[in-house]
Amino acid sequence: MTIRLTPAAVGAIHHWQRRTGQEHTHLRLGVAPGGCAGYSYTLSLENMDKINPESDITTDTMGVTVVIPTHQQELLSGLTLDYTEDLVGGSFRFNNPQAHQTCSCGHSFAITPGDAPP
Repeated sequence: MTIRLTPAAVGAIHHWQRRTGQEHTHLRLGVAPGGCAGYSYTLSLENMDKINPESDITTDTMGVTVVIPTHQQELLSGLTLDYTEDLVGGSFRFNNPQAHQTCSCGHSFAITPGDAPP
Protein backbone atom coordinates (compact mmCIF):
# COMPACT_ATOMS: atom_id res chain seq x y z
CA MET A 1 0.00 0.00 0.00
CA THR A 2 1.54 3.24 -1.12
CA ILE A 3 0.21 6.54 0.16
CA ARG A 4 2.36 9.60 -0.35
CA LEU A 5 2.17 12.79 1.71
CA THR A 6 3.77 15.96 0.45
CA PRO A 7 5.75 18.08 2.91
CA ALA A 8 2.90 20.63 2.82
CA ALA A 9 0.38 17.94 3.80
CA VAL A 10 2.61 16.73 6.65
CA GLY A 11 2.91 20.30 7.93
CA ALA A 12 -0.86 20.79 7.76
CA ILE A 13 -1.51 17.51 9.58
CA HIS A 14 0.95 18.42 12.36
CA HIS A 15 -0.66 21.87 12.63
CA TRP A 16 -4.13 20.24 12.82
CA GLN A 17 -2.91 17.89 15.57
CA ARG A 18 -1.40 20.75 17.62
CA ARG A 19 -4.36 23.09 17.09
CA THR A 20 -6.81 20.45 18.34
CA GLY A 21 -4.60 19.12 21.15
CA GLN A 22 -4.29 15.73 19.44
CA GLU A 23 -0.51 15.48 18.99
CA HIS A 24 -0.48 11.71 19.62
CA THR A 25 -3.01 10.72 17.00
CA HIS A 26 -2.87 9.16 13.56
CA LEU A 27 -4.52 10.27 10.34
CA ARG A 28 -7.37 8.06 9.19
CA LEU A 29 -7.89 8.33 5.44
CA GLY A 30 -10.85 6.72 3.75
CA VAL A 31 -13.70 7.09 1.34
CA ALA A 32 -17.46 7.19 1.76
CA PRO A 33 -20.19 6.88 -0.85
CA GLY A 34 -21.39 10.27 -1.99
CA GLY A 35 -20.08 13.56 -3.28
CA CYS A 36 -20.44 14.94 -6.76
CA ALA A 37 -18.68 12.03 -8.46
CA GLY A 38 -19.54 8.92 -6.42
CA TYR A 39 -17.01 8.67 -3.57
CA SER A 40 -15.92 11.36 -1.11
CA TYR A 41 -12.61 11.35 0.71
CA THR A 42 -12.67 11.31 4.50
CA LEU A 43 -9.94 12.52 6.84
CA SER A 44 -9.94 12.37 10.62
CA LEU A 45 -7.55 12.29 13.54
CA GLU A 46 -7.91 9.25 15.79
CA ASN A 47 -6.22 7.87 18.86
CA MET A 48 -3.74 5.09 18.28
CA ASP A 49 -5.89 2.58 20.20
CA LYS A 50 -8.51 2.79 17.41
CA ILE A 51 -6.26 0.94 14.94
CA ASN A 52 -7.57 -2.57 14.26
CA PRO A 53 -4.79 -4.76 12.79
CA GLU A 54 -7.42 -7.08 11.27
CA SER A 55 -9.23 -4.38 9.32
CA ASP A 56 -6.74 -1.50 8.97
CA ILE A 57 -3.52 -0.96 7.06
CA THR A 58 -1.00 1.47 8.53
CA THR A 59 1.91 3.24 6.92
CA ASP A 60 4.30 5.78 8.37
CA THR A 61 5.13 8.67 6.09
CA MET A 62 7.39 11.54 7.16
CA GLY A 63 6.40 11.19 10.83
CA VAL A 64 2.67 10.75 10.21
CA THR A 65 0.95 7.42 10.74
CA VAL A 66 -1.72 6.99 8.07
CA VAL A 67 -4.44 4.39 8.62
CA ILE A 68 -6.63 3.07 5.82
CA PRO A 69 -9.42 0.49 6.06
CA THR A 70 -8.27 -2.71 4.34
CA HIS A 71 -11.42 -2.88 2.21
CA GLN A 72 -10.64 0.58 0.75
CA GLN A 73 -7.06 -0.22 -0.21
CA GLU A 74 -7.85 -0.58 -3.92
CA LEU A 75 -9.57 2.82 -4.04
CA LEU A 76 -6.66 4.63 -2.38
CA SER A 77 -3.55 2.81 -3.57
CA GLY A 78 -1.04 5.26 -5.00
CA LEU A 79 -2.82 8.35 -3.65
CA THR A 80 -0.80 11.51 -2.99
CA LEU A 81 -2.18 13.84 -0.33
CA ASP A 82 -1.14 17.47 -0.69
CA TYR A 83 -2.12 20.71 1.03
CA THR A 84 -2.45 24.07 -0.67
CA GLU A 85 -3.39 27.55 0.45
CA ASP A 86 -4.98 30.32 -1.56
CA LEU A 87 -6.78 33.59 -0.86
CA VAL A 88 -9.81 31.90 0.72
CA GLY A 89 -7.89 29.44 2.89
CA GLY A 90 -6.20 26.10 2.73
CA SER A 91 -7.35 22.60 1.89
CA PHE A 92 -6.10 19.10 1.33
CA ARG A 93 -5.79 17.99 -2.28
CA PHE A 94 -6.07 14.38 -3.41
CA ASN A 95 -4.21 13.02 -6.43
CA ASN A 96 -5.57 9.52 -6.88
CA PRO A 97 -4.44 7.36 -9.82
CA GLN A 98 -7.49 5.12 -9.23
CA ALA A 99 -9.86 8.00 -9.98
CA HIS A 100 -11.17 8.03 -13.53
CA GLN A 101 -13.23 11.15 -12.89
CA THR A 102 -13.11 13.86 -10.23
CA CYS A 103 -15.42 16.69 -9.32
CA SER A 104 -14.33 20.28 -9.76
CA CYS A 105 -13.50 20.72 -6.05
CA GLY A 106 -11.29 17.62 -6.07
CA HIS A 107 -12.83 16.11 -2.95
CA SER A 108 -14.84 13.38 -4.65
CA PHE A 109 -14.11 10.92 -7.41
CA ALA A 110 -15.48 8.10 -9.50
CA ILE A 111 -13.91 4.90 -10.77
CA THR A 112 -14.71 2.73 -13.74
CA PRO A 113 -17.81 0.65 -12.76
CA GLY A 114 -16.00 -2.67 -13.27
CA ASP A 115 -13.21 -1.51 -10.93
CA ALA A 116 -15.49 -0.86 -7.94
CA PRO A 117 -14.69 -3.01 -4.93
CA PRO A 118 -17.41 -5.42 -3.75
